[in-house]
Amino acid sequence: MTTATFLTGQAPLSGLWHTAFNPPQRGFASISHWVGTQNPQRHRVLSRENRELRAQVAEAEERSRQNHAVLSENQRLRMLLNLPDRNRSLSLTDVNVIGFNGGNFARHFIIDSGQNDGIEVGMAVINEQKHLAGIVSQVDSRWATVQAVIDTHLSIGAMLDHSRANGVATGHFNDMQENMLRLEHMPDDAELNIGDVVVTSGINNTFPEGLVIGTVAAVQPNQNGLGDFAHITPAIEFAELRYLFVVTDFENER
Repeated sequence: MTTATFLTGQAPLSGLWHTAFNPPQRGFASISHWVGTQNPQRHRVLSRENRELRAQVAEAEERSRQNHAVLSENQRLRMLLNLPDRNRSLSLTDVNVIGFNGGNFARHFIIDSGQNDGIEVGMAVINEQKHLAGIVSQVDSRWATVQAVIDTHLSIGAMLDHSRANGVATGHFNDMQENMLRLEHMPDDAELNIGDVVVTSGINNTFPEGLVIGTVAAVQPNQNGLGDFAHITPAIEFAELRYLFVVTDFENER
């Protein structure tokens, strides 16, 4: 008489299913051990080749990563070199980001140029794509602090790029937590749409016109029922701040 023994707690069919379709890991270990004991020289060769292949794959992946980084850096440098020629109405001083005040890069950051380089409070700070990073808020002889565009104490004359409808881009506590800001005080008949580009208005000639602040991410009605306001996603990537320009002088078209 044949006696069948099953694992404790398992039904006969489930135990059969487990055995047929889920072979134990130790079975593979046993096979590997058997190959090693039957032909130890071949086992050592295969192990060495496996390690070498893994090392080659890792090296190729690292080269690919470095090549991608170099291409991105070359593209950025070409844009940096061409920026002054493409924007003759802007006088620019190139700067490096060297730190963040209080560890909160989303609100303030420090650049390596100051009064000795002609930097003054109120000057705009942009990247190579004319994306607005912030406004110089404090100046020393050799360094300066920049308020990021999402800072709650910063308000900038802004407009919709497509319609030229004017408003104010300002930091708001709730939006700042999401690395965003708001577009407020728009005309009641202004049409706000998700994806609209928001740029500086240059009103009163206190700020360069046409610097990209960001894009409309959401539109909400004001609580007072008068018009709408928009949540703006900044064009600048704060986590990648490194090389920037300070606009030391400008000439608006209007």
